[in-house]
Amino acid sequence: IGLLEIIDEFEEKFKEKDRSVQLSLVHEVKYSSVPFRHLIVVGQIANWDLKRTIEILERNEYRSENLKEDVERRLAYCKVWLEKYAPKTLKFEIISGKVELSEEEKKFVEKYAEELKEEMDAETIHKLVYDVAKKCGIDANKAFKAIYKILVGKDYGPRLGYFIKSLGVDWVKKRFHEAN
Repeated sequence: IGLLEIIDEFEEKFKEKDRSVQLSLVHEVKYSSVPFRHLIVVGQIANWDLKRTIEILERNEYRSENLKEDVERRLAYCKVWLEKYAPKTLKFEIISGKVELSEEEKKFVEKYAEELKEEMDAETIHKLVYDVAKKCGIDANKAFKAIYKILVGKDYGPRLGYFIKSLGVDWVKKRFHEAN
């Protein structure tokens, strides 16, 4: 994922107002604080629709005067990169319907949905997996896999807290109920 690492490094230097970045730009570019990696995830959730992407980003507390302009420009780059060059591990589709889970996974998902609250931030949502897994006596790795199975039909996916926040907590809770 070499290109992503280069972009991450550039974005970090851009935030730091590094002189090398200033010298590398032919003209002034306005950036928001949305990382390219996060935009790849949100773009897929929003099916590359600009308006939906902006709504999701704002729900995740990304706000700036140049957000729309920046996202509009970079969203197209994300889509092309994802379609042509990204590894399969970064690609996902939201699934629907029932999902086969063990009894302990079902118990975990039910308890996790109960404790998951709309006002939680992404980091708290992520940490909640560990807390609920411990209470339910299930391995945290297995707990994460159960959630990803329900949402994307795989054992892995984007960083969970931001992913759930981007999808919308209420929507995720409904999805858990539907899948169980």
